Amino acid sequence: MVTETGTEFNSKLDELYASTPRLPLDDPDAPLVQSPEKGDVRVKGSRVHLYLILEDYLEDGATLEDLDERYSTLTIEEFTNIIDYYERNKEIVDEYLAHTKVIGDLVEAHMREKYPQEGLLGRLKARLENGSAQL
Repeated sequence: MVTETGTEFNSKLDELYASTPRLPLDDPDAPLVQSPEKGDVRVKGSRVHLYLILEDYLEDGATLEDLDERYSTLTIEEFTNIIDYYERNKEIVDEYLAHTKVIGDLVEAHMREKYPQEGLLGRLKARLENGSAQL
């Protein structure tokens, strides 16, 4: 169980954001942009995170057509460019993905501690039965 205070959590999160690997995106044709504050990488002109696309592609075996169905705001050409970019920069992108996972795991653990799910369904049912809409 995580026992960090909000301040400790925020400090650790800020430290992780500051140490996020910077991807080589100097080429104006690069299909991605990286936030200077948090280091998160998104598809240029969208709000779609790189790690989501690559998780679907690398871990779930999604095809270009699958990605096109899942992310309707992007095109197959953009997915092709992203995958090509990944292949050309595999080592640093894999490092970025691993770092992003550490951040996600930290946030998930913090949220589970702050907002425990155990017994949630029972609490919701009891509130409905008592006529309370407040969660």
